Amino acid sequence: MDILVRAIPADDAARIAANAARRGISQAEYLRGLIHEGVRRDRRPLSELAGSGTGMFPEDMWAHLADLDAEWDE
Repeated sequence: MDILVRAIPADDAARIAANAARRGISQAEYLRGLIHEGVRRDRRPLSELAGSGTGMFPEDMWAHLADLDAEWDE
């Protein structure tokens, strides 16, 4: 799965680049590791996590996200 993250502050982006370079890995690999560690800390079953499966998001969530993407492209 590909995930796009926008509007990363310049200082954070520089730290990501520096940390990845220090480890001799790509920024994508570095971020995958951070995400993996972060989500593994949460041991709740997926059925208990908030999200579209719980009705937290509106039915037309993807349409709203498409609108946001269009705004970013302007």
